[in-house]
Amino acid sequence: MNFLETRQIVDPDWGAKFTAKSGRNTYALLATGDAAPGLAVAPTAAGHAEQAQFAVARYQRDILANSTIGGFVTTRRFAGDEGLR
Repeated sequence: MNFLETRQIVDPDWGAKFTAKSGRNTYALLATGDAAPGLAVAPTAAGHAEQAQFAVARYQRDILANSTIGGFVTTRRFAGDEGLR
């Protein structure tokens, strides 16, 4: 299953990725700034030429022999609109 479409990040200006494993726990974080959303709106619209910021955090825990359980949260901020997904 594909729960996250990273192709929404079209023109990144910066980005950072962090992954770590400690015992049976796995952590991951992805953060980026993307210039494309600000270029896709009209010059008179709010957010023109502004960057959008994306962040994804994931946690996963190994259970049993060949199974895992976990979850993730995403957020996107652009032109004053901030949403936790």
